[in-house]
Order: sequence, then C-alpha cells, then structure tokens
Amino acid sequence: MSQEDDQLINLIADRSPELLTHSIIQYYLKMVHYEICPLRLKDLFAAPMDEFTAEITGIYINIDVLNGSFRGDFWPKFAQKPREP
Repeated sequence: MSQEDDQLINLIADRSPELLTHSIIQYYLKMVHYEICPLRLKDLFAAPMDEFTAEITGIYINIDVLNGSFRGDFWPKFAQKPREP
C-alpha cells in the first residue's frame, strides 16, 4: 500500500457521486486497487465526470466483497491491465 495511492483514493471518494458514502467508496476502491486489480488512480481522478461516475458506479454494482472479485464480466475501464482470459 502506498501513501500516494491512499491519498488519491481519498480524493476520488471526495469526488464520487453523492449517492454513495465516502467511506464505502474508499473501502471498495482500496479492495479493488490492492486486492483485485490495480487501478490507474490518477487517470480515474482526472476523468470527465460521466466516465468517472460510470466507473465508480460500475465498481459499486459489480464488486463481490465476500469473494474479492467482480461479478460477471465486469472489469474496470481504469484498470492498469486488461482482464486475463
């Protein structure tokens, strides 16, 4: 875990849609970034609001917190690497 990544995750959570709480977004982003697939956090933070909102919402809807994975075929657009087949 890097302090810079944690700071970016906090900034992303601050920018996230108001329908989700700050702490939930932080928790999900940390789980994704550190346990499922590293994210391009700087790119996600700088993304236009429509892409940003779609990514945050997609992660929220598709994350399987119990198994540390995503449901179905979802893979974040801002993942550092494409999903392995």
